[in-house]
Amino acid sequence: MSHTVYMTADEIVAARPFTNPVHIPQYQHTLRYMAGQVCVLLEYPHMPSPPPHIILFNRPNNRDWFHRIVIAQPEQLMQQRSLTIVGFFGNKCADANVTLAHEFDRTLVAEIPDHPGLFSYSTMAMNGGNYGNLVIFSDLAARDNWSTSQAHAQAVQQLSPNYYHNVTIVNGHMPHGIGQQQDLALIRAKYYDYQCQPRWEAVRKLNAGGVDLETV
Repeated sequence: MSHTVYMTADEIVAARPFTNPVHIPQYQHTLRYMAGQVCVLLEYPHMPSPPPHIILFNRPNNRDWFHRIVIAQPEQLMQQRSLTIVGFFGNKCADANVTLAHEFDRTLVAEIPDHPGLFSYSTMAMNGGNYGNLVIFSDLAARDNWSTSQAHAQAVQQLSPNYYHNVTIVNGHMPHGIGQQQDLALIRAKYYDYQCQPRWEAVRKLNAGGVDLETV
């Protein structure tokens, strides 16, 4: 059974460099960029299909880069002022089963309409063949409901331990809505190291300007 390590905001674990707090500003920058792209799409008047809208951005000069955005509830996302977010960043194994990962991804995306408080789900290619995810929820209850879904549970239990060396999950919020994504703040970071048995896991509280760290 795993034991959770509780870290201070500036604590460094030399043996696990993926937990270094120096990564937090980059995660925040990446998530703000991803949220900004969601905002751009919400302003586009001619979506190609009824919700959920699935849009793929790519770059002609970089075949390895893409940014896929799923917008499940555009009207609610535009109107709501306080949003809960989850960010996911993983470092995959050299022999990671990419086909299996894609299967899990399709299952997760197909399940999005079953979760009314899940407004948007974004996936973006990162360096080294890794991916980052931004999930935007209406509130904490919607976030917690998603985490208990069957597809999500299977991804956590079956895919992550075999696909990733380690994973960082950040919790946060956008207090002023999607239109002011520059205010996206990170509240907590959770770390999982799958290179040991049982897995090593830790939680780091972040400085979020007085926000109640235990409720986000």
